Amino acid sequence: MVKKIKTHQLRHVVAVSNNKGGAGKTSTVLNLAAAITLRTEGYRVLVIDCDPQRNLSYFLGWDDRRELEGSPTLYTALCQEQQGLPVYRADNGIFYTPASVNLNGIDAILSLRPNPSKALKEILQRPIDWRITEPDGTAVANSSLFTLHSSLSEAFDFIFIDTQPAMSRMTYNALYASDGFIIPTELEEASVKGMANIAVAAGKVGADTGCLDCHGILITKADAKLRSAKMYEPQIRQSFSETFKTAIRRSKDIIESQALREDVFTSYAGGRAAEDYTALATEYLKKFA
Repeated sequence: MVKKIKTHQLRHVVAVSNNKGGAGKTSTVLNLAAAITLRTEGYRVLVIDCDPQRNLSYFLGWDDRRELEGSPTLYTALCQEQQGLPVYRADNGIFYTPASVNLNGIDAILSLRPNPSKALKEILQRPIDWRITEPDGTAVANSSLFTLHSSLSEAFDFIFIDTQPAMSRMTYNALYASDGFIIPTELEEASVKGMANIAVAAGKVGADTGCLDCHGILITKADAKLRSAKMYEPQIRQSFSETFKTAIRRSKDIIESQALREDVFTSYAGGRAAEDYTALATEYLKKFA
């Protein structure tokens, strides 16, 4: 009997962004990707780290020494015209493209391009540079476990992009490369202002490309006992119809799993953070799968 190989078709490329740090961008990318990867449908998810702080890369097992030893990163692909997007696989099954501290200086390099805000979009159209091996060191491309394709559109079902907490050139690159965006926000003043800044920027990019939709506003670090939560949550839900019904509650599980460089499902599978991200994945897939 011939085993049927699951085929993949890219549904969405999604930028996850807020102009304020600590709003939950990286946690959202990491744990939403993990929740979707764990589902029985067999979705394959790629995450791209556009933040030179590299937290998402670290949580997925990346070590900066690999870059020093010659392993390519997103920075490599941005600087070299023939370099495909380097894709690695984390232990939890998520595929990822790591960031580099060198992204701190990428604006000067991109400013020399004809379309400096569309460099990432162009890279996503190149053949993939697979950087994946089995535990014994053999290339996954030779494995019978699944088939690897050369294009992102055939290899993955979803791509989520983690961005800097700033309106940088790379943030705009993420928006131009995407057809949707998610804005995580805490229920406090600075985060809500940061959310508004991203919404305005996304509106301008969408007007230019004609294909950038809000996939949702995600409330993070929710705590119903806080006065600010009681004030801001109704305002957000009334002002933004795209707000997810699911809110990510404040939880030590998220903080501790990151300290272990893991997603919440690996560290605290039965915890409320895992419960929240499972609900978020269900809600997201119902709308966008």
